[in-house]
Amino acid sequence: MSANHREDTSETRKDHHQVSGVLVDMQKVDPAANRCVFSTLTAGSLYRLEVASWSRGMSSDSALLARTVPSSVWSLRVQSSGRTDELTVSWQHGDGDRSGYQVVLYGASGATLGDQTLGAEHRTHLFSGLIPGRLYRAEVITHSGELTNSMSALGRTTPEPPTHLSVKQGLTNDTLELLWAGPASGDYDGFSLQWTPPDYLSITDIQSTRRIVGGMFPGRLYNFTLSTISGGVARGRATARSQPIQRGIRTSPSPLKAVHCFPLSSSSLSCSWSPPLSDFDSFEVECRRHGDGELIAALGMAGGVTTVTLDHLEAHCKYAVSVRVSSGGLSSSAATHATVTMIDCPPAPPPSVRVTERSSKVTSSTILFRFNCSWFSDVNGAVRYFTVIVAESETNELLQPEKLHPLPSYRDYISNASVRAYQTAYFPSRCPQDPDAPAGQVVEVNLGAGGDRLGGACSHYHDDNSDVYVTDSYGGFCDGPLKAKTSYRLSVRAFTRLFDENHREFPQPLFTDTYLSSPLRTHAEPLGGVVEGLSAGMFLIGMTVAVVSLLVYRQRLRKVAVQENPVVRMSMWKEAPPSGIYLGVR
Repeated sequence: MSANHREDTSETRKDHHQVSGVLVDMQKVDPAANRCVFSTLTAGSLYRLEVASWSRGMSSDSALLARTVPSSVWSLRVQSSGRTDELTVSWQHGDGDRSGYQVVLYGASGATLGDQTLGAEHRTHLFSGLIPGRLYRAEVITHSGELTNSMSALGRTTPEPPTHLSVKQGLTNDTLELLWAGPASGDYDGFSLQWTPPDYLSITDIQSTRRIVGGMFPGRLYNFTLSTISGGVARGRATARSQPIQRGIRTSPSPLKAVHCFPLSSSSLSCSWSPPLSDFDSFEVECRRHGDGELIAALGMAGGVTTVTLDHLEAHCKYAVSVRVSSGGLSSSAATHATVTMIDCPPAPPPSVRVTERSSKVTSSTILFRFNCSWFSDVNGAVRYFTVIVAESETNELLQPEKLHPLPSYRDYISNASVRAYQTAYFPSRCPQDPDAPAGQVVEVNLGAGGDRLGGACSHYHDDNSDVYVTDSYGGFCDGPLKAKTSYRLSVRAFTRLFDENHREFPQPLFTDTYLSSPLRTHAEPLGGVVEGLSAGMFLIGMTVAVVSLLVYRQRLRKVAVQENPVVRMSMWKEAPPSGIYLGVR
């Protein structure tokens, strides 16, 4: 605030009073001054300014009223009220005094669309009847008397949401096509697509209202949220987002890779499968007669169950079992397997499937070999037991073992020269029934090592120069050492039926054999003990020869000495008794 006066040599005093008469400030200035500034006053307040002059004891004064400029508002916001045709203008009071507010709304072209005068106590104002998604400028003018101060800000109304969101299945199960229509009215610049769960999905823009979504996980429920976006293209421009529209979409679950079934008996089937790489909650199982397609059974299985047994079926009848994966009411395509309710011998493996020298390790008394579970199909029933057939043979002819059951045991073989083939004890199959189990499931057998799998070790004792073998293994079978430097041919026998539930053997078991292997010749016995025995014998013989030679040599030396000394020779004759007395005859 400043004041002017005429030039005078007298001292001038300037007083500053509020209208209420309270002295706020006082300054003394030089007579030559024509200007004075008062600071730290209250914004928007009315003040009385008095200028007093003195000259030789005389004084005169003059006064006037003046007002400070009001403060502008702060924290000015122009926001959508939640409705698409309204904007709310809000602010905080500035410092100082004010007499009122004026709120003005301008369009994008600068035209005044609304003007409202408000009292000094107001902090908000609502403009309605606006266009959705459009940008506006609001100005709040603070009044104090005839003086004003202003502040402005930009704001945008909420755009209208999209309409008619629809979904189409893509070319593959993991792709979808989303289509929608734009807002019915108002301004907008684009759309925002979001989803949960937050998987990494690929989004391809085909058109402004069309997207291809890829990489979706099978059987999973996705919630897509679509909003209209208005603004945001230019930096610093206000952006508004519409209320979203939502759509839940579940992809179809992946089908099973395979379902595997085999007969349990003449009236039941067992089926199993591996869970797919998918979200799912259950499985749907159907059993139909193969010929006419009649539905025999329909079962719903919980998601954690991967095996099912179908009972009360007709004997020697072919059935088709189908399994579908279910997720939230959506089902995959069916995986089907057909089989017959009949236990029979396993299909014979081809000649190329047999024990080979490459898969074997031979010593002087054992043969370590491996065979694969995949050698025997369970189409005619699950393989329950195995045994190993051992034939002493040097021929390389492509043959299978004789279809006899049971074959002689190791005791028979080792004690009877006419027995040229024998079998080991039966050992249960540990091959998995899962169709997706690794195809390389291997069974290792060490023949001749006396392992429990083949019946345990055989022990023997000598009685009248004969070997008698006894064993503690079940079934009268044991696993004794093989003969050294002998050719053996091996076969694996697989049983689909051998023992009942009480472990009693069926009268007519069902089995099949692999072809006999090529001859596997055991090594010769180690020579360490023989060499040691021969060395000891040669040493004893050498010592005996040396002692005998020494004695003979000494005897010869003595005879020579006697012949050369007559006294000694006479003495020797005298020592001999008369012949009659020596013979005991008078």
